Amino acid sequence: MPVPRFADPEFVAVEGPNGIVILVPASQLGLPPNQPKPAIRKRSNADKDATLSRQLKTLANICGSLSDWAKSKKPYTALLEDCQSLAAQPDVAEGVRVYLEGQPAVRSAAEMLITAIAMSANADWRQAPEVLRGTAARGWFLGRWLPTFLVVDGPISRFVSSEAFRHQRAGAETFRAMRKFLRNDSLFWSVRNAFAHWSFGWEIVDRQSWIVIYDENEGSEKARLHQRQADALHMVSFSIVDALSEVFFRPGLAGAYSNK
Repeated sequence: MPVPRFADPEFVAVEGPNGIVILVPASQLGLPPNQPKPAIRKRSNADKDATLSRQLKTLANICGSLSDWAKSKKPYTALLEDCQSLAAQPDVAEGVRVYLEGQPAVRSAAEMLITAIAMSANADWRQAPEVLRGTAARGWFLGRWLPTFLVVDGPISRFVSSEAFRHQRAGAETFRAMRKFLRNDSLFWSVRNAFAHWSFGWEIVDRQSWIVIYDENEGSEKARLHQRQADALHMVSFSIVDALSEVFFRPGLAGAYSNK
């Protein structure tokens, strides 16, 4: 089981209550300094399949391009296997190598996203005073969504749509479904742009949270998502980064983290 290495030996990686790995000072766990630290429990692909399957089903009615992917019993494994199949094709492997050498920020973006999501577990909105709990909860969700949407529809989407995959052989249908999820006429793209340009709102209707996407030029409402749907967009996006990281960016890193 691979264990991530961190620059600061005085911090220990532990799995938080949401399944997200966080860094905790070793002193808080009663561990002596400069001693071997415990390993992280690595989430299995079966865990990731179950999580991703739930999120794809949540989005199935609003993201038509996900219909086939959402029917898969093992959607994370299917994407991972497609990535592995593509990496085994010499033309694709060389294209990826050349692309990543020319765009080193892609690897860094994936790693920094994983780091940002891991550290979000430190903020427990349930511990806020009751009068502020709703605001704290919204802040917790926004703190996870913003970096995900900006990174994924940025260096990650440019990577999967790049010349590196121009000569891929037929197949890799799940990889193609993933690219459709990110394309510039998708719901994800609209939500991402709304967050990038801060043209969205959060409304409470009958105690249910709704994310409202506005046209930044006209101010009219373009789309309305339930909080669960917005969070599903985030988690599907994170799963994409996880799978790409496992195969193309830094094998062994992303699999040690989770975003449950």
